[in-house]
Amino acid sequence: MKPLRHLLARELIILAGFVLATLVLTYPLSVNAVAMVPGLDDPLLSAWRLHWVGHTLLTGTDALSRLFDANIFYPYPLTLAYSEHFLGETFLSLPLLWITDSHLVGLNLSAMLSFVLTAYATYLFIADWSHSRLAGLIAGFLFTFSPFRFGHILQLELLVTQWMPLTLLALRWLVCRQDATAPSHRRRLALGLCILFLNLQALSSFYYTVYLLLACAALLVVCAVTGQVHWRWGLPRDLIILAVITAGVNMPIWSKYLEFSQLMGAIRAPGEVRVYSAALTDYLTTIPHNLLYGWTFGRWQAPDHQFQPLAPTGIVGLLLGIGGLITLLRRASRQIDRRALGLCLAVTALIGFVLSLGTNEAALGSALAPWLSYVLPYRWLYEYAPGFTGMRVPARAAVLVALGLAGLAGAGGAWLARRLLKRPSLSSRERLMRGTLLGLLALVGVVEYWSVPLSGPELPAGGTPPEVYTWLRHTAADTVVLELPQHGHANFAYEYYSTYHWRRLVNGATGYTPPAHREMRNWFKTFPDWRSVDALQQLGVDYVVLHAERFDPKSWEHLQAQLSWFLPAFDALYDVGTSRVLRVAEPLCRPDYQDMAAELSVSAQGRNATAVVTVHNYSVASFVADVTRPSQLALNGQPIASFLEPLVVPPNERRSVTVPLRGGASPGGRWEAHLATLGRTVVADSPALMTTLSATMPSMIPLELQFLGGARLRGYSVAPDPLRICGHLVITLHWEGGVIDDVAVVGLLDRFGRVVMDSTSQPWCCDETAEVDVHRMPLPGTLPAGAYSLRVRLLASDGTERPIVTTQGRAVEVAQLPGLPVVIHPQPPVLASPTVPLAHFANAITLVAAELPEISLHPGEWLRFALFWRAESPLEQDVTVFTQLIGPDGRVWGQHDNPPRGGWYPVSLWRPGEVVRDDYALRLDPAAPPGRYQLVIGLYDSQTLQRLNVERPEGIKADHVIVHTYEVGAAR
Repeated sequence: MKPLRHLLARELIILAGFVLATLVLTYPLSVNAVAMVPGLDDPLLSAWRLHWVGHTLLTGTDALSRLFDANIFYPYPLTLAYSEHFLGETFLSLPLLWITDSHLVGLNLSAMLSFVLTAYATYLFIADWSHSRLAGLIAGFLFTFSPFRFGHILQLELLVTQWMPLTLLALRWLVCRQDATAPSHRRRLALGLCILFLNLQALSSFYYTVYLLLACAALLVVCAVTGQVHWRWGLPRDLIILAVITAGVNMPIWSKYLEFSQLMGAIRAPGEVRVYSAALTDYLTTIPHNLLYGWTFGRWQAPDHQFQPLAPTGIVGLLLGIGGLITLLRRASRQIDRRALGLCLAVTALIGFVLSLGTNEAALGSALAPWLSYVLPYRWLYEYAPGFTGMRVPARAAVLVALGLAGLAGAGGAWLARRLLKRPSLSSRERLMRGTLLGLLALVGVVEYWSVPLSGPELPAGGTPPEVYTWLRHTAADTVVLELPQHGHANFAYEYYSTYHWRRLVNGATGYTPPAHREMRNWFKTFPDWRSVDALQQLGVDYVVLHAERFDPKSWEHLQAQLSWFLPAFDALYDVGTSRVLRVAEPLCRPDYQDMAAELSVSAQGRNATAVVTVHNYSVASFVADVTRPSQLALNGQPIASFLEPLVVPPNERRSVTVPLRGGASPGGRWEAHLATLGRTVVADSPALMTTLSATMPSMIPLELQFLGGARLRGYSVAPDPLRICGHLVITLHWEGGVIDDVAVVGLLDRFGRVVMDSTSQPWCCDETAEVDVHRMPLPGTLPAGAYSLRVRLLASDGTERPIVTTQGRAVEVAQLPGLPVVIHPQPPVLASPTVPLAHFANAITLVAAELPEISLHPGEWLRFALFWRAESPLEQDVTVFTQLIGPDGRVWGQHDNPPRGGWYPVSLWRPGEVVRDDYALRLDPAAPPGRYQLVIGLYDSQTLQRLNVERPEGIKADHVIVHTYEVGAAR
């Protein structure tokens, strides 16, 4: 027996060899772990998860209790459960998070450590069972650096495979036949190691835990069939201890995933599972960086299938694997343990291959599709096995194929080496030639795996993130932030950079995206508009960060131009680095739950039964669900499921949530939904009821419009008068005649002809006719006051639009006619106290007051203020407001000219005596010198550009008024 130090030296050399292989085959990531990432999507998600879990573990027990309530996808809870939780990975990388300020070192070194540990763990497993270190070395290399693993280099949780072979090794030690004189402490050690490795894998990847359990089952069955199990009284006890401890460690975590799945109705649809099921061609596909086989990436694409690089090995590995299987199965009975190894590895690979096909009946070609649709077991697992409805990518089971084939290839390679080199009769020359042949074979195997250099972008390293994230770090801890734009991989970047400040984000990017957030992303594409701004305010967002460098120049210019229309919603602006930050103001109006309706429907169709809860919002502001208070679904008074109401329902719209009913639902009985936010209970299939708004009907404005083949619109009326923001627009249509099932649509159009919202009705439904048709539209607080128009359309039952027939009998499309004008006025502002007017302009417009911040300014900063105007008499000629910051040198260092309220509500629409709030944001030039600055306000005629004379209360006449002075300091 060799001395211990010799054994240790040998193992260290082997470990060093795997380290060297890792450094070479992951270049240049291995030499730039501080700043490089393999991609801008999943690696940044992995970095965020590592730091979130590490941050929580180091913050204290109170924070640990909120581990799963991560800072993304505000305001939803349990957002860490939207992907793998990374507890196992964080435990290993925690020292790296301590000793470096780079937020990528922990990620990259964890990835490289997984290569080294996987190689060594596979070597130990195969070498122990095959009694051949060479077989272990070959298997360790082939599995660790396989194209399959490099195909998942973007996802750290799919690189953490080291615990799989170690669990199988410890399990075999625990259950297989051993020396009868072996002391019990060795079995206890095997049990302890099995518990440790299995739980480390369970804390690292749910997918791989499921597949590992199947591999463990295969090992137990094979060992039992081949007589390898050491049957003893303590074996059932040990297996029970293993199961109980594993369940005890992981059930609190898995319960969070079950809670999330129930609350969000989050199950993977069968169609989505099919898309991510493997096809045979995926097993021929590598990443594009592979030297020999990179051309296979994306070569075989098919409808409803996402191709994936699942190649478990190259041609050399495949041939060695086939040879290894034949060699192991043909061993004599005295080497039954090696035969068991061959069977175990083959069965493991087969299980992985069959499961990876998921529900893809066309995986082996269209000819076998009808047969395969019946024999694939994944459909049964999806329907009946717990956990499988949450697994989107069955193709990841290919990890078992890679492990099994690598183990067989190791055995085959060791057999080939012995066959070629260990014959006593070989001459030195023959031995050299055969050794060279083996070396060339090994070189070909390495070349097949060669994917160097890996490519990837670099991010700011260490404590030098973009300036805006340092700025956010100094805001309140409970600050809520939205970052725009959200195209491409932007949300992954925002998620990653949140590790520098840990403020709550509306943004998020994980394997699961809540439907409400998917919809809001579409709203934010048109930011700022009334819907997106109202959603921000009602959600309680504090800051909107606009990354100028991520917008194309045209979009950025368009956004800045529109921002002045929605300035009332933002009470401060900041330029931080290349980003512009908007502080969100309190909303002008709040939703009224009495103006909302809800309904419940239940679809009882076996195991796929669902309940659908719909909220209709007729209020003047977006409905936002209180996600801290789950609602309850009950059958005959007994709670069935918890769920969350629709997160955001904009005014005049409706949204639904679907609640999966596991185990099916009875079509009978009384189904009820107890809605926590709305504070009401709705019964299934009952009509949605709401409180109606009473309004005095004004006199009709005649129209006499005849729709082709349909009704005549005699006239209309609009109430109330005046129409105001945060109120309701009630349109009454007076019809004559009509066709059953025709639909009347009233659209509210802005000054650009864009549809703001519409209202539909069926005045001639169900054999009933209505001469008076009332439509009611909410006017949100973020809707700019101003001139709008109404457009009335009539749709036939097949959805086609009925044109209008003129008195000459000519058909005219409704869109070609001018709209029916309406003016929406702003809410009257509330002034702090009666004040002396600041100035009178041309005896027609009075500057009543100004809302000015008492701040010290610095060059490049924004001055956000509001002016309050009053029209003294009806005005026909529109004017433009100019605002200027004049420095101590008499120069203008900041200026902005625009009509009142961004041009939406010109003075020609003002009513005499009406006080109008007018919001402004003025930026001081970055080159402005220090000193005392004057804020100057004035008006000029929009047509002639002639300034209006000003008469101040003290009798002084001028063409402008100085409303305030500011001290400007040096540039920061």
